[in-house]
Amino acid sequence: MTGMSAARIMSGHELMSRIPVITADESHLFRPTSSDLLIFTPALAPRPATRLKVDGQIKGLFLSTPQALPEGTSSSKPLQPHSEPAVAVWIGEKKGAPAIVSLYPISTLVGQSAPDADKIETRDMPTTTARKAFYKADKLQVKWNNAGTMVRLACGHEKMADN
Repeated sequence: MTGMSAARIMSGHELMSRIPVITADESHLFRPTSSDLLIFTPALAPRPATRLKVDGQIKGLFLSTPQALPEGTSSSKPLQPHSEPAVAVWIGEKKGAPAIVSLYPISTLVGQSAPDADKIETRDMPTTTARKAFYKADKLQVKWNNAGTMVRLACGHEKMADN
């Protein structure tokens, strides 16, 4: 697992807690709600700068944390960290449609800064960089590489014991 960042597994009660995600440089805070994704810029702003409408319920947000590999970790040419973190958004199944994990660079989610601080930019989710669809998953494991350029997704579900 050399070169992989820490994994985060979300399931059960964690999914309902709606935990906000803050970028490493504390420039943005992402807060999922029942029908949209709120983006606060800066992270401690009193109101969101951007509201992205989501078709479905957000079950999880995962943020890459690009960083360089320490010296001597790899014998191959060192991979420089990506200049911009990426966000993976997990949207649950809805009306027979599969659950989807979509990847976005932060800049596509944040968009333009509102000229008036009292106005919130409201728009649909932008086009994804990549996405994966799957059925019947109540757990998702997301692992980013150190550079923040690649991700590995593993989904699963709890098998109910028959009585």
